[in-house]
Amino acid sequence: MGLEWNAVSFFYKSNGYRPPVAHVDKYYSDRPTYNRTWGINFHIDGSGLFELFRYEDVTPIPGAMYKDSMDYKINEIAVKSYFMEEGAYLVFNQLPHVVTGYQERFCISLRCTSMCNQPPEEIFNIFKDYIIDKPLPTKTPVDCL
Repeated sequence: MGLEWNAVSFFYKSNGYRPPVAHVDKYYSDRPTYNRTWGINFHIDGSGLFELFRYEDVTPIPGAMYKDSMDYKINEIAVKSYFMEEGAYLVFNQLPHVVTGYQERFCISLRCTSMCNQPPEEIFNIFKDYIIDKPLPTKTPVDCL
């Protein structure tokens, strides 16, 4: 596709593990609200519930800024959530989010950091011919618990 896939992240979560804090991916930006980090997440084992929070519903945790993310205390319930089974997903990570793992979730995320600040519409356009427009469940199915 002519993109420079120059960053890869690996995520593992044990069954039922939900981090106690939200985080924002922030490649090349110290101000997460101006960052438009995105990636292709490959869930190759297990599944996960991806929850999104508004910035006004979280509080930055002092000293919890890392090279490529920042942690936030969660003050309210998620405004949106998506249940993701095994498969590939185009994800936009500029909002505070938490992922709960089910069935020993393992995910690989490919990133093209040179395009992290492009508008989401531009990124969506690049992949529109590969996207299967199927609504994702917004809750964890009972059989995953």
